Amino acid sequence: MTKATPQSTRDYLSQLDAALVGVEPDVRSEILAGIREELDGLDAEAAAARIRTLGDPAFIAAEAKAATPTPERTSPAEPPPGRTLAIVAVLLVIVGAFVIPVIGPLVGLVWISFSAVWTRWEKIAAWLAPIVVSLTFVLVGAISGAVQQNAATEAVNPLLPLGNLGGWHVAILLPYFVLPIVGIVLLVKANNRGWRR
Repeated sequence: MTKATPQSTRDYLSQLDAALVGVEPDVRSEILAGIREELDGLDAEAAAARIRTLGDPAFIAAEAKAATPTPERTSPAEPPPGRTLAIVAVLLVIVGAFVIPVIGPLVGLVWISFSAVWTRWEKIAAWLAPIVVSLTFVLVGAISGAVQQNAATEAVNPLLPLGNLGGWHVAILLPYFVLPIVGIVLLVKANNRGWRR
């Protein structure tokens, strides 16, 4: 631009520059350079005629914005959806068994069931692990007690075999030791996949 550049050309370019705010910088500078080149060297009449054919600066800017796709920006610090609920659910399973017996781990398991962080099989395993361990203990106790019991002198008592391994109270307490292990395994799995599935 020189001092001989018509005022209408200067006004048009400044309006176009203002209208192109928000357009990608490379595209913006390319558009401005192209139009400046077209208007460069024209007198006032020729510049006015060319400006009429180019159109309104707002229209040019709108076309440039529509033609340039804007990538969706996601904040890297933003936690994945459902992460807070999943962490609370795992903590309820790990600590809830000792702080709020029965209710704590039960609520934790229900929340784990509704979370998208774990697979269906991981959720089923979380529910079944304490039950399977307790039933296995009862079964092993019953079998070992039945084998040791002398059938000739005493009648078979189904409660006696468990007395050798610590009784029914051990079978009831076992889930309280299994649930924290289940919670830790789920926590590690979720953390390894970035809390997303």
